[in-house]
Amino acid sequence: MTHNDKSKWEELKENIKARWNKITDEDIEYINGDTERLNERFTERYGKSYDEIERDNMYHN
Repeated sequence: MTHNDKSKWEELKENIKARWNKITDEDIEYINGDTERLNERFTERYGKSYDEIERDNMYHN
């Protein structure tokens, strides 16, 4: 993970913690910036991947 990727992950991580209460600190540690793990945990917790949820939000806002 490059420095830029780490910065993006830190920003995304804070956003996830603020908006998605089913994602735990343990989930955040497990995900650690990995897109596949991110989508896996969102699917487990919400029934949709993070990408699907964000895409749905984009069309509904």
